[in-house]
Amino acid sequence: MSRWPTYRVLLCWIWLALSGCGGEEGDPGWRSFAVHTVCGGSTTVKGIDVSKYQATVDWQAVKGAGVEFAFARVSDGVNNPDAYFAGNWTGMQQAGIIRGAYQYFRPAQDPQAQAQLLIQAIQNAGGLDPKDLPPVIDVETSSGVSGSALAAKMDVWLNAVEQAFNRKPIIYSGSYFWDSAGLSSSYTSYPLWVPNYTENPCPKLPSPWSEWKFWQHSDKGSVAGVGGNVDLNKFNGTLSELQAFVVSTSTVTEPPPPPPPSEKQPPKGQLEGASCQGIRGWAQDPDNPTAAVHVRIYVDQPPSGTIGVATDANRDRPDLCSTLGSCKHGFDVPIPPRFLDGQPHQVQVVAIDTNSPDESLLEGGPRTFTCGVPGAPSTPPDNPSAPEPPSQWPSTDPGSGPGAPGLQGGCSVGGGARFPTSALLALLLLLLRRRG
Repeated sequence: MSRWPTYRVLLCWIWLALSGCGGEEGDPGWRSFAVHTVCGGSTTVKGIDVSKYQATVDWQAVKGAGVEFAFARVSDGVNNPDAYFAGNWTGMQQAGIIRGAYQYFRPAQDPQAQAQLLIQAIQNAGGLDPKDLPPVIDVETSSGVSGSALAAKMDVWLNAVEQAFNRKPIIYSGSYFWDSAGLSSSYTSYPLWVPNYTENPCPKLPSPWSEWKFWQHSDKGSVAGVGGNVDLNKFNGTLSELQAFVVSTSTVTEPPPPPPPSEKQPPKGQLEGASCQGIRGWAQDPDNPTAAVHVRIYVDQPPSGTIGVATDANRDRPDLCSTLGSCKHGFDVPIPPRFLDGQPHQVQVVAIDTNSPDESLLEGGPRTFTCGVPGAPSTPPDNPSAPEPPSQWPSTDPGSGPGAPGLQGGCSVGGGARFPTSALLALLLLLLRRRG
């Protein structure tokens, strides 16, 4: 991506010629490395990369020329932002070109600052779309730093950009630089964009990589919509494979699928008793084992609908702790007053599911209770030999009755015949007079 002057090219040829002669083994002035070529597949996709040197680009024309993807430069280090990046970024998308952004990396400058410049530039231009290529670090100069220092600075940049966009960045570097800089093989998990200007269909790769994703094969291309020369690139694969590659660079971890729903269990419980002391039992929802369960008590009614006495099975029951795993599942309610009539009544209880209105009939039912009015004689009132309650006893005294002054009621004599109190007093006076 940089433009080397002619004398630098000559120096490279001289260096390569000398390196071919080789030096003495162990000579610290020489570094040997394996240069290997790797051929691509039978199908490739056409692309370009641009910077300020191409000035304004007609991206619709570029698309019409068969270009499917393109990279635009964000900056050269931190001191030279590319004034054309924002326009290129928007134009590529509008033309339907799969777009990417790259930054020429300067190892002597702060790598965090460089990464932040790229991140902010992309965000200011509209952000990184899921259909965009991941950002690229262009590594082709050491700026005088050692291989280990260069690697450490690259790590800062790579980590910052990956965290910002949740995308695995692309590394742009050639065999002529990577191997001579002494960089390690720990970066092969990053996709490689390799520059190698040759007519050979198989480019030279840095020794650690065994495949390439993108190949910059010329810096003197001509494409409609671009003034002057432009870098030409290929993607190793079909257009659909390029689109799939874009998706594969996402580092967002998909949440694991939820476990298959377990079979729902209905509430369970027991109607343990129904007597004049109350209606008692317990209930629990196995799907929500520590929660209080609503129960409905049905007396002389079918156990359905909303007719019934509602309560919660939330009383402490130490006897249930070990069996159910929690203790507060008991219920104990008094008999409703309207059923204290000396008649037999049948009880059933249902428990309500904690997550739905579904009802489950508790085991142990139905149960029957018979309770009289509190304080009434224990003998059932329909027994003809039983005395009537005082309030029901009849009175023949015209002066008696509710609210009447004087004595009320009467007295029983012998076999239980009743006499008004006034008649008894008159008889007593007659007997006293005769005796006297």
